[in-house]
Amino acid sequence: MSMLTLFGADTPAVISGWIFAPVAIGVAVAVLAASTSGPMLRRISTEPITDE
Repeated sequence: MSMLTLFGADTPAVISGWIFAPVAIGVAVAVLAASTSGPMLRRISTEPITDE
């Protein structure tokens, strides 16, 4: 919305659902990454550390 003020008051502000699509996709990807990496990290952290 702040970018629309650069063009002046005569420019109509267009707000549609497509503006929020990248935000929704980003949140979905972050939740998916957190839910899949949590169990993997817990499984790795319980393995004993060996010197090879």
